[in-house]
Amino acid sequence: MNLSSQSPLILMVGFSEHLSRAVGYFSGMFGWNATTDCSRAKCMGKIKAGQYALVVMDASKIRNEAWELCGAIKRAAPKMPILVVASERGGVKERLSAFEAGADDCISKPFSCRELLYRMRGILGRTFSLEGRLNGARKRGDLLFDGLELGRNDPIMRIYRSSIRLSSCEYKLIKYLADRCNRIVSREELVQGVWPTDSIAYCRTVDTNIKRIREKLKQIHPELAGIIRTERGRGYCLMDPAAETG
Repeated sequence: MNLSSQSPLILMVGFSEHLSRAVGYFSGMFGWNATTDCSRAKCMGKIKAGQYALVVMDASKIRNEAWELCGAIKRAAPKMPILVVASERGGVKERLSAFEAGADDCISKPFSCRELLYRMRGILGRTFSLEGRLNGARKRGDLLFDGLELGRNDPIMRIYRSSIRLSSCEYKLIKYLADRCNRIVSREELVQGVWPTDSIAYCRTVDTNIKRIREKLKQIHPELAGIIRTERGRGYCLMDPAAETG
């Protein structure tokens, strides 16, 4: 995905490698650029320069340092929004500590990635008017989910400023999966649903077209191919970027 200088840059602090990778991947699907970035001193310099649109901090990992860091960020950039992830054991006391330290929003573990992303979108929407961009997308085509749409009258898939042209079969296939987003669809069902009158269509036809769609998605960004997940022995699933990651 070609992220322009206007794409919101999000700083993730204290996240585990697994969670930062998941949040970073799904953020990219929303058109955001999430990063764990650099040393604290260098990050504070970027915060002062206004290079970040949002700071998301996992306070459960950095404990008391989190409140000190929240205060430092607010002193350096009073308008910088901060979203804090609190620990499960901290309860109300820890969430109150987050707000007292300067957090604009707080979410407690355990949480779904969907909820975290929606909270991030709520904060960024007030700054970047993301809803206006999504409303514009709805007028142009059928929105599969935030940032990703299919053309109504032509086999085009658009991902914000990027687009790819699909064959007729590829278009019908991804549309069928999109209508059943986050549900595993068997190859047999896809054959019957996409090629109901084609006597020569078979499961291998599905695999071939899925492979072609993934290759086209990779042209925009390598990780985009991952939105179509293969469930071994069961079929395929088109994942909503805001789906829970478990």
